Amino acid sequence: MNVAGASIEARAEDAAAVRAARVAAIASKYADEVGAEGRCPREAVDGMRGERELSIQMTAEMGGEGG
Repeated sequence: MNVAGASIEARAEDAAAVRAARVAAIASKYADEVGAEGRCPREAVDGMRGERELSIQMTAEMGGEGG
C-alpha cells in the first residue's frame, strides 16, 4: 500500500471509531433502563442504524461500505 492509500485507510478507521463511540454513548445512556426492563436495546440499535454500523461489512454493491 502506498502512503496515500495508508492515509485514506487511517482516516476511514478514525471515522469508524468516532461512529462507534457515538453508538457506545447512546448504549451507555440507556444501559440501566434496558437491563432493568430486560428489553432489546432499541436506542442502541437505532444508533447503529443511523451510523450505518449495521452495514459496515456488506459490499458496496449491496449498499454497505465494502468491508
